[in-house]
Amino acid sequence: MQSVKKNRVIKVRSVHVEVGEFTMIIPEFLRYNYDIIKENYPELAESQIVITSTPGKVRCKACGAVTEVSFKKPAADGADASLAMMNPGAFACSACGGTDTSIAGGREATVKSMRVDD
Repeated sequence: MQSVKKNRVIKVRSVHVEVGEFTMIIPEFLRYNYDIIKENYPELAESQIVITSTPGKVRCKACGAVTEVSFKKPAADGADASLAMMNPGAFACSACGGTDTSIAGGREATVKSMRVDD
């Protein structure tokens, strides 16, 4: 809201947000909370939030490769993707198969752009 006020924006049409899968932010909750925020800011009253999910990334400590990890994609064995996080191999390196990995991306929640009337 600071940039909206600072730039004297009259009306925000849309806000595009990228949310990494490791943030554990549920898009439906974010939409719900955005609707509550809109009630207090007339500039946002008619706007919509556009949410794009970005996959998580892990870096292998053995070989250094970066692997994308998405819980929205079906598991290779056809299991429910929402259960993928419980699988110890979910964070395995796609290059060497190592499981000693660290998070390299996907913890971000970023406002990427806003469409406005000024």
